[in-house]
Amino acid sequence: MPVQTIFLQASLESLSFLPALLFLIVMLVVLSSVLRATEQETVSSWRQKLPPGQYSSKEIYDTIIMKLETCGVPGITFSGLTYPQGNLFSNRREYLRIFRAHLVFDICAAPFANEFFVSWYMGTTKNMWQGVLTSLPLIGKGIAAGFYRKTFYMQDAEALYRELVHRCVTETIEGVTTVAGVRAPAIVNHTGLTQPIVSA
Repeated sequence: MPVQTIFLQASLESLSFLPALLFLIVMLVVLSSVLRATEQETVSSWRQKLPPGQYSSKEIYDTIIMKLETCGVPGITFSGLTYPQGNLFSNRREYLRIFRAHLVFDICAAPFANEFFVSWYMGTTKNMWQGVLTSLPLIGKGIAAGFYRKTFYMQDAEALYRELVHRCVTETIEGVTTVAGVRAPAIVNHTGLTQPIVSA
């Protein structure tokens, strides 16, 4: 067999892998776009330093859960998770995650130096199909906006839910500081203003 023929056959055999390679590259790009689109985005945060005293993170989390369950919020779920304090191998802190629809609250109650604080981070998530639509070039965001448009009721429910979580957190702070025998702090709300705690 001539050398040219052997070389041609070898070239054709190597090209047969090209469609599969291109398909793999496209799938990796799409998957990367979907993962970026579905990851949680923090849109608001809040934190409060507590007066000196002995506090329990677990007690604070359990109390917040109990208060929200008493309120009868539909579709709400609770879970525990940990976040690293620094890099991947640093110590981790325990958080309480509160999830409803596309809104996520990650609440932290923990010591820092000789202090103790409570904070929450509110984020939004997208489901997988919303992520897929958003990742489509040119038309994706428009289609996603049509399918996942927020109604007035959804916006009202979201606002009330945010206020409810914040109120349950502040009431919990009032309760644990009272038990600790210290004066309840002025609560910094999520608009940056300060207001005294008012018992429900």
